[in-house]
This record gives sequence, structure tokens and C-alpha cells, in this order.
Amino acid sequence: MADSPRTATTTLDYIDNIVVPGNVFAEPGNEYWALLWLWQGMEYLYHRVRQCDEFVRQQVNPDGNVRCHFSGNLPQFRQVPQGLLTCSVHWYAISACQYVGTVGAIAHRQDNARPGWRAYVEAIIPEVFAFRNKVAAHFAWCIGDKRDNPAERLASILPSLIFTDDCFQIAGYTVHVRRSGKASNSTAIQPWSLCRVHERLRQRYWPELVASAKADNGQSEDASKPLTSILTAVPPASPDQGDDPTARAPVLDQGDDPTAPSAGPDQGDDPTDPSAGPDQGDDPTDTSSGPEAVLPTRRQDSSTT
Repeated sequence: MADSPRTATTTLDYIDNIVVPGNVFAEPGNEYWALLWLWQGMEYLYHRVRQCDEFVRQQVNPDGNVRCHFSGNLPQFRQVPQGLLTCSVHWYAISACQYVGTVGAIAHRQDNARPGWRAYVEAIIPEVFAFRNKVAAHFAWCIGDKRDNPAERLASILPSLIFTDDCFQIAGYTVHVRRSGKASNSTAIQPWSLCRVHERLRQRYWPELVASAKADNGQSEDASKPLTSILTAVPPASPDQGDDPTARAPVLDQGDDPTAPSAGPDQGDDPTDPSAGPDQGDDPTDTSSGPEAVLPTRRQDSSTT
């Protein structure tokens, strides 16, 4: 009998053993493109927020032997772009729920005995899902949904960034409200750390990055770098880019300075020049123009059937 053909598979969730046939990230389509782009953005936000965590940690707990809890306008926070940091957590919450929900939907479509996407998200990142629903996607305070109580509505609009356990966390306060003799609280919105959640998701979805991070031992995070540039810096290499030390993930068109007086829409083209076409400044075939777009890659699993 001839040998059975060798079939490649890709593991999407290493803990719940969600496996799909084929090397779906080699030539991704539809939902697999979505997963790659979402993960790339989540990695970008993780590295930027981790630098903020490390910057403050080295000021307040350099030896790692103190338990501290900070919030507000402390001197240690003056160089931290708290607005960008807060928005980064909001962006991450939405992207993480989309990523986890998409994996759950793929698994359920393969096997309807598995939980649906919502139950899967609630099981994997319950604190992020609650924050996404009541804060990040829209402030509960704004929409007046009857499913949100008065305390949750108030909590959704309050600045809630704290530094505790050597990292920044969002939703750091529990709000209690009593109106017309009825009490409510915001305990459904639990505090969480972007970095701690992302490290958890790495172990589940991209475990090769855990090994890479251990080998790096945090050396790529430069806590001495001015924090005004941290959240806009070029992100590090995407997953499994170890063979190319120059590879970097794409960033948003950093060639134009939006604060420069001369910067405006498409200043590079002369509309009176008949030879000028759409966006003649960049040659899409020129690999030297702009940061290189690098997607996460994954070594496919293989099995014999």
C-alpha cells in the first residue's frame, strides 16, 4: 500500500487544541488575514505599554522587593503619556476580543460541540470582554443601556489607570452608587493589565514568542528611552522573524510630520503635472521606501494520515 499523503495542519489554540487543516498562515485568506493583522497590532501595543511599565517600575521598585499602588499625577508619572496609554488599552481590548472571538468562531464552525465565540471569549479573557463591552467599545455612561447599572455607567467614564504589581492596570477602582435608595457597584468591570493579558494570550496562541521573550530577557525594552516617543516608535519584529534581525512590522506612514506647517494632504504631487498619478511619491515595487511590512509567520504542524 502506498504511503498516506502528509497533511499539514496549523494550531490556533495550543491550550484548547484548536487545529485547522493546512498551513493557513502561508497564504492567508479572510479570517486568517484578520488574525494576522490583529495579532500584529496587539504585539505593537504590548511592546509600547511594556516600556511604560518598565520605566515606572525602575523608578518606584528597581530592586523588585516593594509592593506599591499608585494613581493620579505622581512625579513618577510625569513622563508617561497617560492619554496614549489609556487609549492603547482601549484599542487592545477591542482587538483582543476580535482575535479571541474569531478563533472561537473558527473552532465552533469546525465542531459545533465546541462553545460559540462569545462563550469562548468569556472563558479566555472575561475581564477584557467586560471592559470592552462597558468601556472600550462605548462608554456605558453614554448609551444608557438598561443592562448597565448606575455605578458601571459612572465607572466607564472615569479615568481609571493605576500602577500596581509593577504594571499599569485599567479599571483600577470599584465605584459604588446609591440613588433613590438603590445601591449598585461596578465590580463587573475588573482591573486588568494589558501586558499580563497579552503574555497569557501568547502562551495560548503564539507560544514560540514566549521562548523568544525568555531568550531576549527583556533586553529589547529600553526603559531609558524618552516616553514621548515610546508609543509611536517602530515596533519590533513580528513573530518568528528571528532569521532577519532587520525585519520590522509596518507602522503608519511616519514620513510626514502632522505638526509641520507645510504638511498637508499629499504634498508630494503637483496636481497640474499631467504625468503625476495617484501617490507618485512612493513606488510600491521599491522595497527601500518606507518600513517593511512583515506579517507574523508560523511553522505549520504536520501529521500523517
